[in-house]
This record gives sequence, structure tokens and C-alpha cells, in this order.
Amino acid sequence: MDDPRLLISLLAFFLALVSFCVSMWQAWRSGVIARRPVLAIEYLEKSGWHLRNIGNGPALNIIAAQKQVKGKWFNPVRVPPIAAGNSLHMKWLGNVNTTGIGAIYEDFKGRVYSSTCGNDLVRLFVGNKIGVFEEPDIGKHWNQPLYEE
Repeated sequence: MDDPRLLISLLAFFLALVSFCVSMWQAWRSGVIARRPVLAIEYLEKSGWHLRNIGNGPALNIIAAQKQVKGKWFNPVRVPPIAAGNSLHMKWLGNVNTTGIGAIYEDFKGRVYSSTCGNDLVRLFVGNKIGVFEEPDIGKHWNQPLYEE
């Protein structure tokens, strides 16, 4: 490697390869973000708790649940998909203010996300941060009894 031109050529090739890889990763990541659902948990004074999709893609296979302070998640309820910009009223929660609320959901590619709300702090996560529930333990939104504290 006495020839500096060869060294410069190899360095230029390496930098171009790194730049190409970074560009491909950014394009892939932008595509994921462009279609990602984001469920925010909000309280509306007149009607109670809602799941609002503030993301760009539909939220699928949604399970909403409650959590006691420093306790486990409980009362899982399956709800229908929520399109981007839409919301779902969680009627069975009424105006509960003694538990946290969370949701596990997927995008259309099966990537899993979670949202939690406790003490008016909404947190969003990639992956399941709530847990797995057995199918017989999961209620259905259309016949879930009103939660009583």
C-alpha cells in the first residue's frame, strides 16, 4: 500500500458503503414510523376514558387493562381496531381514577407496542410492557361489566 491513490480509493469506497447503509436504515425506519399506530389514553370529563390513535396507522389486536398502584395488570378487555385519527370510548371503566390504564396493540406488520397512563402521565413503548393474558381471562368490550372500585 505504497500508493496513496489506492488508499484514498478504498477510503472513499468504505465511506460510500457506510453512507448507503445508513440511508437504507433511515428509509426503513421512516417507513415504519409512517405507518405506526400510537394509542394515547385520554380522559374526557363528560364521557370518561378513551383510547385515541394519534399515530399514522391502524392499531390492531388491542387489549386494554388496568393496574393497581405497584400491583399487577388486571381486567384485560379486547377492543376492536382503531384507525388513525379515531378513538374508542372505554365505557366499562366509567370515571375510575384509582387504577392505571394501559393497552397492548400491534401495527399491520405484527409489531407490538404498549401505552400506559397513570397519574395523568402517558407513556409509549415499543414491545409489550403490560404482560400476556390467557384468552379466557380477556373480556370483550361489548359486554364488559362496569368496573366498580
